[in-house]
Amino acid sequence: MKKLRCVFAVLLACWMSAVCLCTPVSAANYSESTQTVVYFEDGSYLVTTITEDTQTTILERGSKSGTKHHDYYNSSRELAWTFRVHGSFTYDGRSAEATSADYSYDVYDSEWSFNGASTSYSGATATAVGSFTRAIIPNSVTVSLTCSSKGVLS
Repeated sequence: MKKLRCVFAVLLACWMSAVCLCTPVSAANYSESTQTVVYFEDGSYLVTTITEDTQTTILERGSKSGTKHHDYYNSSRELAWTFRVHGSFTYDGRSAEATSADYSYDVYDSEWSFNGASTSYSGATATAVGSFTRAIIPNSVTVSLTCSSKGVLS
């Protein structure tokens, strides 16, 4: 009976060690996001969302990527256009650095048109500057995504 308890204890210890020490090599992709809304006098509003691309492997620790996008809604609460910056960053707890920036857009309201955009990255910030036109009036939009030294996107 003592031998059986001893064997059981050893097996239990081995199993617990395996469970505690094993770290998954990869995990499913998912995103985390935060959102803010700014309302304008004419009834239109801008929804800003930051979506973080979650790391998929242990090897990516110390790197972060995500998207910040502006969704512009007209006074009828219809989505008119979306403009996004996607940035990639590295961080180490003391500093962060942007390593790439790209933009994308969608126009949903036929009264609006997209004129063009450019991207840049400097320090820990990825920036996209774009232009949309409605009724011959150009509207410039700037979207910047910043990474902190701890890997927090804002």
